[in-house]
Parts: sequence; structure tokens; C-alpha cells
Amino acid sequence: MTEHKLQRPGPETPDLYEQDGLGRKAIVHEHYFIGGCDWWITEYNKEKDIAFGFACLGDPQSAELGYVSLAELEQIRVNGVFPVELDMWWDKCPVGEVMEQFNR
Repeated sequence: MTEHKLQRPGPETPDLYEQDGLGRKAIVHEHYFIGGCDWWITEYNKEKDIAFGFACLGDPQSAELGYVSLAELEQIRVNGVFPVELDMWWDKCPVGEVMEQFNR
């Protein structure tokens, strides 16, 4: 298996807790995906390599807000080959708009 380095959120992504209190108005800065799994990132801490955002892991009923380790995302492969990728065409939007797609 070849090593895949997952691109980390850029410097414009707020640190953890910087959007705390904004609720559904918090801005999603990055979108990562693989197969039927998606992670929409609102905040990221570079030192801990931990992000916060909304995730759907293939089951819309279980989609939720939470923390994710980008080091762990980097390890995921579909069929042992295809890695998690950063959506290069993602347009920032409030997390509430993403959540509405899942009736949340």
C-alpha cells in the first residue's frame, strides 16, 4: 500500500472552539469524503491534529456533530487502496445547510 498524506485544513480554518456558540451558523471550511462517508470540518487544531464538524458515515440516521482525528482518517482505505480525499471544489457554507440534507 502506498502512503497517502491527507491534506490538512488551511490556516483560515478556525481553531477548536473558535466557532463555539454559533450552532448551525458555524462555517464548514473543508469537506473530506470516501465512498459513502463524509466529514464536514468547521474547526481544526493543528497541534492535536483533531477536527470538529458534522459526519455521515453512510447512515444518514446516525449523522452527527463530533470530533475526528485526521491522522486516523489518513489510515482509512476502501478495498485497501482508495484513501480519504479532500473535496477541492468545496464551497464554504453554514453547517446547518449540510445538516438539513440529513434532516438534522
